[in-house]
Order: sequence, then C-alpha cells, then structure tokens
Amino acid sequence: MKRCLSLLALLVLGISGCQSFKEPPIATTENLFQARKRDGADDLLKDIKVLTIADAQRIALKNNPDYKSAAYAVNAAKMAYYQALGAYSPTFNASFNMSNTHTWDAHNVKNATDNDMNMRFGTNTSISASWLLFDGLSRYFNAKAAKAGEKYQQAMEENAARNLLSGIVYAYNSILLARAELEIAKSDLEFQQICLKETELKQEVGTVPFSDVLNFKIRARSAENAMLVAERSYALATYALAVLMGYPDGKMPEWITFDEIKVDVDAVLPNVEVYLDAALANRPDLRAMRENLNIRKYNKYSAYGAYSPTISAFAEFNVSTSNTRFYHRHGSKINHTHSTTPSLSYGVTANWTIFNGFIRWNKIREARANEAIAKFNVVSSWLAVIQEVRDSYTNYIFSVNQAKLYEQILAYSTEQRDLVAKEYEAGTIGITRLNEVQNDLINAESTLVSAYLNIKNAKVQLDTAAGLITRDYYLKAETDVPEAENTNIEVQHGKEIIVKTNQSAFIKDLNEIAEEEAEVTTQDGKVVAPEAK
Repeated sequence: MKRCLSLLALLVLGISGCQSFKEPPIATTENLFQARKRDGADDLLKDIKVLTIADAQRIALKNNPDYKSAAYAVNAAKMAYYQALGAYSPTFNASFNMSNTHTWDAHNVKNATDNDMNMRFGTNTSISASWLLFDGLSRYFNAKAAKAGEKYQQAMEENAARNLLSGIVYAYNSILLARAELEIAKSDLEFQQICLKETELKQEVGTVPFSDVLNFKIRARSAENAMLVAERSYALATYALAVLMGYPDGKMPEWITFDEIKVDVDAVLPNVEVYLDAALANRPDLRAMRENLNIRKYNKYSAYGAYSPTISAFAEFNVSTSNTRFYHRHGSKINHTHSTTPSLSYGVTANWTIFNGFIRWNKIREARANEAIAKFNVVSSWLAVIQEVRDSYTNYIFSVNQAKLYEQILAYSTEQRDLVAKEYEAGTIGITRLNEVQNDLINAESTLVSAYLNIKNAKVQLDTAAGLITRDYYLKAETDVPEAENTNIEVQHGKEIIVKTNQSAFIKDLNEIAEEEAEVTTQDGKVVAPEAK
C-alpha cells in the first residue's frame, strides 16, 4: 500500500511539475506576535555587529517579500512561455469505455425460436493524435509575446530590486541622521548644564539674577526634549529598515550599530550626458516598457492569423469488442455472439472562417490601438527617465554646494559661540545674546549633518536614476530567489563603448571619464557642473 501511495505521489509530482519555492517565514502566519514561532529569519543579524548598507541590501534581497514575489513572477512568466511553445507539439489522447446493455420485448408474441431478451457487454478503446500544422503564424507570435512577457517580468524584477536597494540606503541614512541629531542634542544639553552650574554659583554671590538660572534650566529641558525627539526618530528609522530587510522581529537587535557618516564633498562627476546614456541603456523600468511594446506588437501580428485557414493532421486507432447473449422469454439461452473490431483512420482537415461579423477585423483594430498605447508609454517613460536623471544630477550639485556653505557657517557659528560664551562669563554681554549664538550653533550643526546626508541621498538618487544600482552587485550566490539574466551595463560615451558587468567597475570608469573629460570646477567655493561651464 505504501508503495502504491509513493508511486501516486511521484505521478502527481510529475504532472504538477518539479518547481518549488521557499515558504515565507512561519512567524508571519501567527495572529499573536508573542506566540509566533521563531525560525531562521530571526537569526539574520546574529553574526553582525556593525550593519553596513551593503549588508542591509544583501539581506533585503534575500528576504524582502515584495522583491521575492517579483522574482517568482519571472518564473510564472517563463512557464507561460513554455505553455505557448506547447502549441507546436502534437496532442495525444487515449480513451476507454465499457458498457453492459439489456434489451427485451415485453408484449410482442413471437415464435419459439425468436429471442425475447438481449444482453450486450461491450468495450471501446481508442488512441488518437492531432497536430496543428498551420494557423496563420498565430502560435509563433503568441510564443514571441510570451517570451517578451518573460523579459518584461525580468525587467520588473530588476526594477523592484533597484527601488528596494535605494530604499534601503534612504532608510539607513535616516538612522544616521537621527543618531547625529541625538548627539547634537546631547552636546547642547552638556553645554546648558555647564552654563547652569556656573550661573548658579554666580547667582549665589549675587552677580547674576535668578532669571538667568531659570533660562539655562529651561534650555536644558529643551535639549532633553530634542533628545527624546531624536530617539523616537532613530527608533522609527530602525523599524523601517528592519521591515525593508524582511526581519520578522520588526526592529533592530540592541547590539546592532551603524556606520559613521562619510561624505566626500570634493568628489567629481562625469558629464550629465554619461548618466543619461547609462539610464537609457540600463533602466529596467524603461526596458520593461519596451518589452510591453513588443508584447502588443506580437499580439497584433497574432490577430492577423485569424484570417488564415487552419490545417491539422489527425490519426486514430480504435478497438471495439462486443459480447452479446440472446435469451428466450422463458429464460433459456438461444444464441451467443462475440466480435472484436479494430479500426484505423487518419487524414488532414482544413477550416477557414469566411465571415464572422467583423470580429477578426475589430480585434486587429483593438490590437493596433493597444500597440499605439504601448508606444506612447515608452515615450512617456523615456521622458520621465531623462527628467529624473537631470533632476538628480542638479540636486546632487546643489547638495554639494549647500554643504560647502554650511561647513563655513558651522565654523563661523562655533567661533562666534565660543567668543560670546567668554564674554558672557566675563559679564560684558547679556544672556539673550548667548542664547542666540547657541541656537545658531545648534542649527548650523543640524543643517550641516542634514546637508551631508542630502549629498548621500542625492548620489543614491542619481545612481538609481541612471540604473547603476543593480541587484547583481549585491546579491550573493546562496540566495534562494530564482536565477535571472545578468544585467550588463553598456554605455556609449562619444566614440568609446563602455561595457561592464557590475556596478563598481562601471563607476570606476565613470570616475575616469570625470577626471579626464568632465572635471567639475569650482567658482567662488561652489561646484559647477560640466555642462554649466
């Protein structure tokens, strides 16, 4: 019995296919968070002390459910393509039926030699085959459309990875910003507490009024409030990053720390046309729109096939058996016959629809309209990519220039605060001025940190817009998502063709171009883009 069940299971597996996929974390199937079952997904971060952006991106590519669903959509599209290819195969069918028939005469008066009841037992076994020989190339274009659909899903998967990877960077930078704001608030609190102690001593000897003491107490509490706000922002940012990484616990473990803020404000950029070329050659969403246009084009060609005749070949082998017993009305058997009748038939059939109420013609017109829609969608996506690259490029230049100004403002604000603090301690200036310069310093520190992270975000935005952030650069070999086609970055710059298969090599070439042909210059401390020289 067990052997039969095993054979049946193998038969079902063969019929349903051998493709399998990794189940989502079992923790997500529970209704109560505390009662959830823990599995390997809860151990994603157990060996990590300092979580880098690259680590977060690799983990997200292996565990983010939105990306994994996009990855399996590629497999679904591939199976649809295989189904379309199946239309070229002949079809074989086997059938068998068995019947037992009783007939009798209830009222007729017959001679003694006539039978009154017949009992016939018969079987019919047949094997047939059919093969569509010609259908006006509809099968061919349906297969081409299905293949384009597979490429469309591959492009959409790469686009999902592109957006996920950039989203990881934005979430990571939000953590760095919140942490920096927390440090600024702590520094402000430390300064206010020092001033408070000194002012309390002065108030005791009567050199300053008690209102000065209250001033620093109030400002110390304001600094503590700023710390609370920064701690909340830090917690929310870590939650967002954990969810993007597919971490079931929904928050980062206590031992996880993050990188320091590192920004090179003197980095050079290639000319914007290089990024435009990269984007137009490699943006997966634009490639998806082009594949969608191919789908619509092949659907249109397939619709023309309805005007063509269809030609099919067929063959059938049939075996019929009959076992008939004839009985007298009193129950005595009169006669018995048995026959076996094999037959074989084959041939070719042709069918041609002459007129069906303009259904075929209107279907072609519908397909043409859908193709036109897809063409304009490609144009719209092309323009959107151009705008996104130019906006990102301009935003990066602006962010760098702004950060340079804020560096100077912070230097001036620090020097000014220190001078005013000494003057207040000497009693030559009022507390209002000290409050003002301290506010200026805190604002300068905060805006400079934000400016640094704006540069990092602007660079990620530019790389994302140019299609330079790819899944293959971060995805490790042991990932369980289905294999996809490698994405080559191919860009023509002038007469030179740059072809690379990973992000780092391509960015290295971009830097070489920037240094040789399109160096960013400075005018009065501001960065000037190559095209603005």
